[in-house]
Amino acid sequence: MKFTRIRLKNIFAYHGLIDFDFSVTTQSRNVVLIWGRNGMGKTSFLNAVKLMFTGTAKKEFRTVGFPPMALNEKQFLLGDGARWSGVINRNALRKGLALKEPVDSFVEISWTDEEDREFTSTRWWHADGDSTTSGVFVDFDGNRMAGDAAADFLEETLPERFGQILLL
Repeated sequence: MKFTRIRLKNIFAYHGLIDFDFSVTTQSRNVVLIWGRNGMGKTSFLNAVKLMFTGTAKKEFRTVGFPPMALNEKQFLLGDGARWSGVINRNALRKGLALKEPVDSFVEISWTDEEDREFTSTRWWHADGDSTTSGVFVDFDGNRMAGDAAADFLEETLPERFGQILLL
């Protein structure tokens, strides 16, 4: 699997739409370095990639902090008001509440596999005040999988145990 593009919108430290283009790598230049000062979004980037493949349904993927504490899905997405800021960017949520507008956030990853087939997967969240909805889909070969079929495909693509390596 080779990531070709990662797009993040209103997720963790990222407010607005951010596009990471990895398509410029070549066979001889195939290392991507993610660096920055403290608080600039390196961990947010890694957590967003993890979130794409793991989702939020399982309790172990919603466990945060020290000592560890499992949050319900709504707290995990919107923050708990104390020690966890939430998956959906806090500034985007504040702006949405002030303007009485919903906030959309997503992680989108495009990649090629060993056979050079192209895939794009999107996991999205929609927050409208205090309520949230979410979904996931995978596009490839002109087809779209959604819901459980897409989640199962992502699990097969990057097994859950690898997602557990990147802890929030």
